[in-house]
Amino acid sequence: MGASQQCVILGGGPTGLAAALVLARAGYQPLVIGRPPAAAPSGALQLASNGFAALQQMAPQLADQLLAR
Repeated sequence: MGASQQCVILGGGPTGLAAALVLARAGYQPLVIGRPPAAAPSGALQLASNGFAALQQMAPQLADQLLAR
């Protein structure tokens, strides 16, 4: 697999974004396609405990920043 491998991920929710992160780390160039939200974002982020555990594994610095807020 070369660095120019591209992939498309349908869905910009937590699962699609996690897939994009994993694929990018593996050397792919992911393109995430998702519907725009029906309502304006509230600025809040809600993760179940298992979702946060996954975030800590995939992006520990981001998880630490979220905990510091």
